[in-house]
Amino acid sequence: MSKKNIKFFRFQRFIFSVTDFDSKYFSEIEKYFPKQNNVKPSFKFEILKSNSKFQIDSPKVHSTPNLDYYRENDSFYIVFKRDGSFCEIKSDECKFYVEEFLCERTDVFFDWMFEIALVEVLRKNGYYFLHAGCVAKNDFCVVIPGASGNGKTTLSYLLSQNGFKLVSDDRIFFEEESNFCFAFPTPVKLTEESQRLLNLNLNEEVSYQGKALVSKNTFETTEKAIPKIFVFPKIIKGKSSLSKLEKSEAFSKLLSLSLTLSDFRAVKSQLSKMQSILNDCQCFELNFGQDFEEIPRIFENLLEN
Repeated sequence: MSKKNIKFFRFQRFIFSVTDFDSKYFSEIEKYFPKQNNVKPSFKFEILKSNSKFQIDSPKVHSTPNLDYYRENDSFYIVFKRDGSFCEIKSDECKFYVEEFLCERTDVFFDWMFEIALVEVLRKNGYYFLHAGCVAKNDFCVVIPGASGNGKTTLSYLLSQNGFKLVSDDRIFFEEESNFCFAFPTPVKLTEESQRLLNLNLNEEVSYQGKALVSKNTFETTEKAIPKIFVFPKIIKGKSSLSKLEKSEAFSKLLSLSLTLSDFRAVKSQLSKMQSILNDCQCFELNFGQDFEEIPRIFENLLEN
């Protein structure tokens, strides 16, 4: 493969190279990650056009509606169920075997393969993933963990329109070497239900998942902040209310949202980091009602206190 098909990108202090069989995936990756000069990368990605079917004797270690995860020896595999495309992650490289559907849909490829594979790779390099929204004020932030449908994107977007800086609506990382949390640089994705709740009529590009993609250029953002509060939301129909959450229970809730799947050696250090962060924070549960005018005040009081 010619050298012109290789580019280098950066996420925080992490440098990765991407080798693309016809360069069309580069434009999708460049939407999110700054390009880097030709340097020795921490990790290598290679995108290969292939009709090879995924075959492995080892059982699945995890499954979602769209992806299956496998582990065999020193390799970790993620399989895209829709067409059988898959990637193989090793200690210092990841190879994507892309079939026809993902060859045509670079946006789908980025969402379901590259983004998820990069999360696994970053864990190996001291960045611990958490499925959470995050908003900040005066260098401190509120972390809003939750699985899909718990209201974290709706809540993060609402607060970003009412005096808070958006760190992320869905994915953040905690760095092993610091107390900061960092945003994963992707656009906000609002479902039709979120748009209805927020009374929005967005004329934005709509992804294949039926979510409006909202550029972070439309509101104030920050790349990193220091966690001070964890708020676990749950959407309800009544009025919003806040209650204190024991740190042990908060830690238990975080396990399913942050635990590494591929590198079992990273589990101990990841859990230790999450415990250390929680020890320095307060934790709450939020019944997230539709009295949206009250929500910013609740969060402002949390950070002030």
